Amino acid sequence: MRKIVNLSISFFVAFMLTVGSYSNVRAASIYYVSLTGSDANSGASSAPFKTFAKAVSVLVPGDTLRIYAGTYTEQLKVSKSGAAGMLIAIKPVAGQAVILDGGTTRPTPLWASGSYLLLEGLEVKRSSTACVQVDGNNITLRSLVVHDCLQFGVRIKSRNVVLANSLIYATVTENLNGIQLTIGGGWNSAVRVGLGGQNVTIRNNSVYNNWGEGIAVTRGSVVNIYDNLVHDNFSQNIYIDNSYDVNVERNFVHSLDPAYYRAGTPANCIAMADELYTGWGAQLARIRIVNNIAAFCKTGIGYTYTELTDGGMDTAVIAHNTIWGNKVNAIRVIAGPKTGNSVIANNIIQQSSGNMTSIATTSGITFKNNFWVGPARGIKSGPGDRTGDVKLASTPGTLPQSYRLSGGSPAITGGVSLGVTNDFESKPRGPLYDMGAIQYGGVAAATSTATGAPPSSTPTSAAAPTATLSLASPTASKTSVPVTATKTVTAPAASPTATSLVGNPSATPTQIPATPTIVPTGSTSLSIRVASGADDVEESATGSMYLDSTDLELVYDVDNQAVGLRFNGVNIPNNAIIVNAYIQFKVDETPSAATILTIGGEASPNAAAFTAATQNVSSRTLTAASVNWTPLAWPIVNAADLDQRTPNLALIIQQIISLPGWASGNSIVLVITGNGKRVAEAFEGDAAGAPLLVVEYIVP
Repeated sequence: MRKIVNLSISFFVAFMLTVGSYSNVRAASIYYVSLTGSDANSGASSAPFKTFAKAVSVLVPGDTLRIYAGTYTEQLKVSKSGAAGMLIAIKPVAGQAVILDGGTTRPTPLWASGSYLLLEGLEVKRSSTACVQVDGNNITLRSLVVHDCLQFGVRIKSRNVVLANSLIYATVTENLNGIQLTIGGGWNSAVRVGLGGQNVTIRNNSVYNNWGEGIAVTRGSVVNIYDNLVHDNFSQNIYIDNSYDVNVERNFVHSLDPAYYRAGTPANCIAMADELYTGWGAQLARIRIVNNIAAFCKTGIGYTYTELTDGGMDTAVIAHNTIWGNKVNAIRVIAGPKTGNSVIANNIIQQSSGNMTSIATTSGITFKNNFWVGPARGIKSGPGDRTGDVKLASTPGTLPQSYRLSGGSPAITGGVSLGVTNDFESKPRGPLYDMGAIQYGGVAAATSTATGAPPSSTPTSAAAPTATLSLASPTASKTSVPVTATKTVTAPAASPTATSLVGNPSATPTQIPATPTIVPTGSTSLSIRVASGADDVEESATGSMYLDSTDLELVYDVDNQAVGLRFNGVNIPNNAIIVNAYIQFKVDETPSAATILTIGGEASPNAAAFTAATQNVSSRTLTAASVNWTPLAWPIVNAADLDQRTPNLALIIQQIISLPGWASGNSIVLVITGNGKRVAEAFEGDAAGAPLLVVEYIVP
């Protein structure tokens, strides 16, 4: 709501502005670069620079570089650094598609050697080495599309780095069709955290159809890998190699496409190893693999390879995973003298062929409270184990939700407390603990959802620095589209249908076919704006309703409130697969306090209109899925850009349209709660700038 500004506050603000006018601090600037620009220009939007080299040379902490649409063959080397709280941001002009193309002979189209950077919304393709190289510290990469790279897709060798909401496919082409197997060579990784990589987070990405490892940590430390879809990669899908303090949580991993099999066998889902690196020794330790779904691979989860005589699986936790339908082993641990202090517990393990487990020695490994399903051999029994029919809610293998427990499952309450505080869907665990990745029932955690939630127990290391970077959660789908995409999204022709991120409430689960199929060549985009004053409303902390506000406080206004948004005429068929969804806001006012928002959906197939009845927003039953959003400051009135765009809401929309009674043309309500304040336009204040829901979907 609009508020009357107290005179004393106005005077204080005016005074501070006057004092500020004498400051020598340079205001942050926005520069532009275009293929048709000139380096003799000022860099303004109407007079952009031509080259990245010139544009980067003028950047100082707090500045933003906007790139006009086009395919750029010049390397974007960001050697300048921002500062804590004053990042240098580089992103496309809103609504425009920017491609960085290294060709087949040029290295590294995007090279971040400076620090305190935000690089967002770029498509990076083709390179003679890595497509994206990160050598600087305190860097966030988000909403990138990276593909067709000779060696690495994204290579990280530095500290305090976030890679989020990105799509990485068709990389490591040096090993195209497994050619290196025939010539005795090796291969690289789609995403690699290498030596020097420390305090790195890899979240909400889709990594698939790569000719090496999917996500690999090789001599890295303090690394979080969570809420990713990783599938159909040639080598290991997720690979933890001679690294320490690594957390692998809430990922959905599978291998179904024979085109990417290695010697006729799919890759392992999640594997630990000790490869030999001169001077490094055996440092694999403190690996935490929890709340994952690992399905249809060679081995589901394990310590599978060593080149060392003194290696082993040291202090590992493999817990609350659902390990299903793998071809050789569900769990494998080869011999290693360091193996010990490890726990394998609270897992659901199903194996229709091969062995449930292949364990060289059980010394130092505690097995307990696992659910063993199916006729396969190799059960390593322990106290609290259960066997038989686990009674899932549906047949596994189509959607991540199909791994949910039914109400009669004997896996319910079969687990024990291991310090795992939430599940695969970010629902809270405890005080009773179910076996497997998904806790039965419950609702999504209001303050710990997948897009913004840290792992349920973050690895720490005394030798590792504490992250100092506080960054917004990703603003776009990590599934199949860059943030700059318009009406049609084209997927790689060889990609199976499981191309959008699943396994967390911020992204869409997609089908995992029994036999791989081809992705539809495009998606449909639907845009629906709030169209009446009664469709964007506020509910105060006391439950009072405001149906005619000229702006929307998200969410502090005297106290924290709830905001309800109703979108009508949502023409999406009930069999659609949602690949991306977001709300676009427009700035009305510019408060900059730290803000954490939670977005949920009303669990109704046709949401009713808002009324003046008390608590007409908060009384509505919400979807199990919710999404956290930590928006950056909104310093510019009337801005409607990436920073005013929510993370991917696809799973929320998917859950709504999957409800019995949903029909194309029905209404959807989304609810925003949280702490802090951003102020967006409402319908009454600016009808053309009212909240806009954008949904992209495919119909199988």
